Amino acid sequence: MNKEYFFIELKLYLKPLPEEEQIIIINKYEQLFQEKTEEGLSEYDITTSLPTPKMIATTIFKELGVPFNTPHQTNDDWVEISQEDNSTDIPYTEYDLPQSKMSHLFQLVGLFFLNFCFMFWFIFTVAILIASAWLVVATFILSPLIGLYMIGVAATSYAWFQFFVSLVLLGIGLIGFVIGIPITKGALKLFSIYGKWNMRIVRGVA
Repeated sequence: MNKEYFFIELKLYLKPLPEEEQIIIINKYEQLFQEKTEEGLSEYDITTSLPTPKMIATTIFKELGVPFNTPHQTNDDWVEISQEDNSTDIPYTEYDLPQSKMSHLFQLVGLFFLNFCFMFWFIFTVAILIASAWLVVATFILSPLIGLYMIGVAATSYAWFQFFVSLVLLGIGLIGFVIGIPITKGALKLFSIYGKWNMRIVRGVA
């Protein structure tokens, strides 16, 4: 079952509920699909990991104390396809058709050139920039220690000037620390998603 069919069937089962509640439930599962997609899962992987739309609707109706009646037909002539017997179902999704060996080979070759000619150097450059930025941030944060050391060695006006400059650098370093955390987390998340996509290509399930 793909995403489109999942939501068509879920909306069909939720029709007896008020429109506001339907929107809340649909938005909840739309967000869930988005999160799972960002993790590298296909639509078929997501739908198979979730309860069926009928099971979801049954649980919601039970929690609300509303009798659940299976819809068989709506005004737009949508006819329900029963999925109670999952043992004989053949899951359909246009995104997960079996791949030929030749198609998979072309994907692997394309992936190799993409990574070798572009992505490897891009990720390497970004990683170096992030590591360098954190090194600078750490140096700025620790700079007052050097200023205190200079004052301890010789409490000259120049040493005090260095200490005040180090305090300014400390402030800049703390700002860089606050900014750097979300940037680093975002970069790591993107690298993780790209790595999972590569693994899906290698396994031939993308």
